[in-house]
Amino acid sequence: MALPDIGQLLDSKALFGIAGTVLGALGIRVFSLMRSRIKTLEYTVTHNQVAVSEKGPLGDIEVRLYGAPAKRVWLSRLDLTNNTGTDFGKLEFRVFTSKDCDLWGGRAELSGTSKRLEHTPAFNNLLVAQEDGGYTAAQQEIFLHSREYVVPVLNRGQAASFFYLTTVSDDVVGPSIWAELLHPGVKLEYRNLVPVVHGVPLKIAKSLGLFAAVVVFGLASYFLAEPWTAALLCLFAGLMVQPLGALVYRGFRFIGKLASH
Repeated sequence: MALPDIGQLLDSKALFGIAGTVLGALGIRVFSLMRSRIKTLEYTVTHNQVAVSEKGPLGDIEVRLYGAPAKRVWLSRLDLTNNTGTDFGKLEFRVFTSKDCDLWGGRAELSGTSKRLEHTPAFNNLLVAQEDGGYTAAQQEIFLHSREYVVPVLNRGQAASFFYLTTVSDDVVGPSIWAELLHPGVKLEYRNLVPVVHGVPLKIAKSLGLFAAVVVFGLASYFLAEPWTAALLCLFAGLMVQPLGALVYRGFRFIGKLASH
């Protein structure tokens, strides 16, 4: 039996039709997986000490909050960032601390707007004043250790920022603040503040970039006969090590997420 000629196969419309159908189905599958996967919002926390009560040669420095003495005071900031490709609305966001860290006051805002974020109705109901105008011990505990907000919209690339004055017990080094989010198709992750390149930690981007540059050098040396072309390609890869590493990292993460579905 004679084998079909390669030229006839390449000229076959049926072959191209089958290939187009397979590629189209694959593209639809990838698109549907991208749309259906759980999106991840990230938050970061910073603490800057702004006041300390101490004794000095020229006199004592005493810090007071709401009339009560405070040994150390920090300005704490939490940023909720949307680095996904999706816009979100009506997010219920909760900020909370440990029992040895207290939140005082508070301001919440949405980047790029003059919008101040409001507490959820349920949280406001927990803090309704008593008939005598005061608050119970349980209400004070709630307010000192948690806040709940409604974020009406968080577009891609946008951030919501939350600011507090914080104090801690004498035996604690510094404040600790966490957050949680309940929303369909969304999870929340804490991210350490480290140097990044296009959203990828700098150390990882540099390592992967160097590896990718070595691969480019090997491939260019093997496949390119013109030395100047190979040299320019290797020079470009060497100069772009960090962005190249970030691209490789994001590519592997994307493939891994597709494979996990």
